[in-house]
Amino acid sequence: MEHTADIQVNDSQIILDTSNADFREGGLLAIWQHNRHHTLATIQSIVGTTVTLDSPIQTAWTGPKLIMPCRTVAIHQAVPIREFIEDLMELRLSLLVEDNLEWTGYTPAMSYDGKAVVTEPTYVDGSIDRESNALVVISDFETGKAHVFSDRDFELQKQAYTVHKETRAACWEFRRFLHSLHGMRDTFWLPTFRAELELYETATDPSTSFKVQARDFVGNYATGDVLKNHLMAVFSDGERICRRITGIATDTTWEVVTVDAPFGRDLVAGQVTLHLLDRVRLAADAVEIRWDRVDVLEATLQVEAVTT
Repeated sequence: MEHTADIQVNDSQIILDTSNADFREGGLLAIWQHNRHHTLATIQSIVGTTVTLDSPIQTAWTGPKLIMPCRTVAIHQAVPIREFIEDLMELRLSLLVEDNLEWTGYTPAMSYDGKAVVTEPTYVDGSIDRESNALVVISDFETGKAHVFSDRDFELQKQAYTVHKETRAACWEFRRFLHSLHGMRDTFWLPTFRAELELYETATDPSTSFKVQARDFVGNYATGDVLKNHLMAVFSDGERICRRITGIATDTTWEVVTVDAPFGRDLVAGQVTLHLLDRVRLAADAVEIRWDRVDVLEATLQVEAVTT
């Protein structure tokens, strides 16, 4: 946190907005101004914006500085060291946090069927990486016909989703979202943001059926595709509503999509976009966060589609 107010010697309280960072009672905070002027202190209590320390500050701090929460870590791998001329050195440390805890109380900005819904498209420069893998096994005994089989009901579908956040609050919200997933354990909803379903004409509430441009959705989804049976409607005023697709029928120039419940408002052609909605989970427990500068992060999540 950037902090500009002066801290005097023997002060034991600091006025600080701790709402978007992992400050903890009983935990550590660091006051940092430059490489030769920094210190650690233990937090006794946090009440609103008043942070009380367990002992008074012993050094005066004036002007801009950073006050940050600190974790206890251990170096758990060999440290590669690269030395340069003129007393310069580069070290790469891999640190294991020893005082992790589960963050509770997270509420996503949007949820559907009890799971968080991503509301922003992937941060890309023109392309999205996807992968479809049948995970087949080839059994060939070099005599007779080779056998190809798979024990999966559907192909493993993966994609990359890149996040870019540029405010302290947005970075904190994203980190809490990651913690809420418990690695690969929990699922969330990821819209395609490709507007695959193009509304053919306005559908008035409380109808649960609407017409879309014919693109052979019947051939692709009418058989009950377990990976493509939800959608998200994005209205021009910013409201987003998710529904489950219960049926698709065809006509000469359009297809009729039926969902499980009304949207609670009219679907007006030209004022709403309809995106398929994937239920996904992280493809790995670990997620690498790249901090470009203070309060600016970027991370690429590898996710895979699941049915439940």
